[in-house]
Amino acid sequence: MSEKVIIDCSGLACPKPVLEAKEALESMPKDGSKELVVIVDNEAARNNVERFLSSQGCRVQVEALGGEKFRLTASVGSGYKERPVEISCTPSPQKGAESIAILFKSDTMGEGDRELGTTLMDAFCHTLLEIRPVPMFMAFYNSGVKLATTGSVVLDALKEFEKQGTQLLVCGTCLRFYGLEDALEVGRVSNMYEILEALTKVTKVIHP
Repeated sequence: MSEKVIIDCSGLACPKPVLEAKEALESMPKDGSKELVVIVDNEAARNNVERFLSSQGCRVQVEALGGEKFRLTASVGSGYKERPVEISCTPSPQKGAESIAILFKSDTMGEGDRELGTTLMDAFCHTLLEIRPVPMFMAFYNSGVKLATTGSVVLDALKEFEKQGTQLLVCGTCLRFYGLEDALEVGRVSNMYEILEALTKVTKVIHP
């Protein structure tokens, strides 16, 4: 039976569980003699840790412990990357090509009247569909995550961006704060590390 390395990330906000898993994984032998066990206490952390471990070539088993707790067991075998450098699976643009990221920090555009701000955000997202190249990434944090959830006036536009290849990264900590984890309609749950990594890959960042 393989020896287990256990790290308890309960109570840690993303991306700390991913970073803890990364540090532990890099220190383990790559001969399969040990397994990494990561304990988390929310769905966002579970998804992020599982995605990271899988991206590093690990075989991952997920066990629900009740409530929002999960145990992830990773077997490190021959598929493991000797020098893992990326927390996420976000792509890199072609060399020399213009690439754009859009950062949504609010579900309205500008300051002042909320109804006007909602109208402007609707116009911004639908007009952006006509601009080329389409954004490589869209990142949503704070109340901006509401744009990717049930009832958003821009859901149809965001779904079209996703069809065209734009990656939509939605802050899991923010979804949890607003109680919207089950209301996500487009994009995928992400974390601050992955969002920052995505920003380093583009040539232009736009804040509506």
